[in-house]
Amino acid sequence: MRSFLVLILIGTLGFLVGCGSSGTPVGVVTSIALTPSSASLDAGQSVNITASVANDSSGKGVSWSLTGAGKLSNQTTTGATYTAPNPVTSIALPTVVATSIASSSVTASTPIVIAPAGTVTNVAPISVNGGPLTTANPPAIYTNAAFVSVLLCSPSNGACQTIPDILVDTGSFGLRLLASQVTVPLTPLTDNNGNTLYDCVQFVDNSFLWGAVAPANIVVGAELAASTSVQVIANPSFSIPSGCSGTNEDTQTLLGANGILGVGPEPFDCGLACDPSAGGTAPASPADAPARTKIRKPSWAQTAYWVWVPSRSTAVWPATRARAAQLQRFIIFAPPVVAATQHLSRAAPLVRMLTRINR
Repeated sequence: MRSFLVLILIGTLGFLVGCGSSGTPVGVVTSIALTPSSASLDAGQSVNITASVANDSSGKGVSWSLTGAGKLSNQTTTGATYTAPNPVTSIALPTVVATSIASSSVTASTPIVIAPAGTVTNVAPISVNGGPLTTANPPAIYTNAAFVSVLLCSPSNGACQTIPDILVDTGSFGLRLLASQVTVPLTPLTDNNGNTLYDCVQFVDNSFLWGAVAPANIVVGAELAASTSVQVIANPSFSIPSGCSGTNEDTQTLLGANGILGVGPEPFDCGLACDPSAGGTAPASPADAPARTKIRKPSWAQTAYWVWVPSRSTAVWPATRARAAQLQRFIIFAPPVVAATQHLSRAAPLVRMLTRINR
């Protein structure tokens, strides 16, 4: 398990210029709020979505569009109905977008998880397959590690991709992805002066990850974390500050994975200082630049369990790698619903086998 320290940094590439403002002009739309803000549907089900437009003095409302499977109906300037396709053959995240008619640059979206019939939403399959470098030349095997696939979607246009071989790690928090593996457009967060916000996570083995922080819609299993901050790992065009030091694992070869899904015990990557249950203060204000750079663990990953299920539907712990190969492997993001499951923090032998130990 990889214990770590976190350094929050703001990248500044130039002079900071303050700009005055006399407020938003009357009649200029400032925002759209959609209800519901997200949804989960089975095949053929529908959801009604309503839009509330701030400062829309013209009363023009919104127009509607859809990215992904399904259809829109009953479209008005204040609402629309989304209907999932039937059948649904794989988990997907279509997105309904509302665009202000008066100010076309102002949009809002509702991501909707759709899943095949019989899907258990809080269960995701994992692989102990050696990672993405087993087919490299020369091949490299990430031993004793579990990997999961993540559906990553852009909040801006609904474009999605599935990224495999994400390391599941109980010693860190939140999702971190190699920029080289990300193809959907993600817009980095900025401070009030327009400077890109970056995150540096430093591990006790003297390695670190550096990258911009960007909101993304994330689906693992059929659980959605909407507009959750993720770290996009990449070297910047400027020198990384000296406070973020060690071995930069910014490539697939060095990291041994396409990213890390941290399901450690804390909700943010700043440790106990940001854990409300431990007396800390969770980042709350979007105007607080350091707080906005904190990578947040998806809410459905607050409690995670490993479960290994053989064909006889009796959960057991594998004694050897050969035995493990005969089992289906899952991670459950909720209190256990199957007998003989183990909490990550208590299943010491398995945790030692599956998490980042010696790097």
